[in-house]
Amino acid sequence: MAGRCSGCKAFYYCSKECQIADWRAGHRDFCSSHEHLLLTQLSTDPKLTFTERSFIRTLMSRTYIGVQRGICVHQVRRLASRPADSPPLLFTLFDFCKLPAVVHIRTLVGRPPKVPECIADVVDAFSDEWIDLVSRTKQGRGRMDLHAVRIMNGEVPHVWIIPLRSESADIYEALTALADRVRSGEVEGEEEILEAVDGILAEHQEVMEIH
Repeated sequence: MAGRCSGCKAFYYCSKECQIADWRAGHRDFCSSHEHLLLTQLSTDPKLTFTERSFIRTLMSRTYIGVQRGICVHQVRRLASRPADSPPLLFTLFDFCKLPAVVHIRTLVGRPPKVPECIADVVDAFSDEWIDLVSRTKQGRGRMDLHAVRIMNGEVPHVWIIPLRSESADIYEALTALADRVRSGEVEGEEEILEAVDGILAEHQEVMEIH
């Protein structure tokens, strides 16, 4: 990576030219507010200390590792339920307001996709930024997933978007291929899907994914 936006500190670029193009394409309109919607380790948002931000990201990443298999199975079923040329866009919320944590997976609907009800009370104030994140996820073609965390900040629940970034689209492409087999009837039943997902995750275990 050539660098990161020095404003919101949330987006990475392969070159200076790419960063300039993104800025001119509209990032300059959302840069300052992304700093509050997205939880980045270098964010200047005063609500949390650096240590607290790092803790939340680590907690979310460890939880994701434990539920990745289930998320992938859910993703395959959602992909298989739609035509191959119209894949659904999924959103995953890790809710730590109650323990044990609850993971919600939603299919984004609408044009542009609406903010899911489970986070609307917090994110609606950043609707333009949400649309920008959805657009970036689509453009990522499997290299970015929309993840979020809900956690108590004092006595008030707060939501931050923490995208899952992957160094390649290999896992997503393999899950999409599996969904095609499910749709055609070649793969049937929960056990067959679980076995296939386990094989995909084992084959691509070297693919780096980070929150």
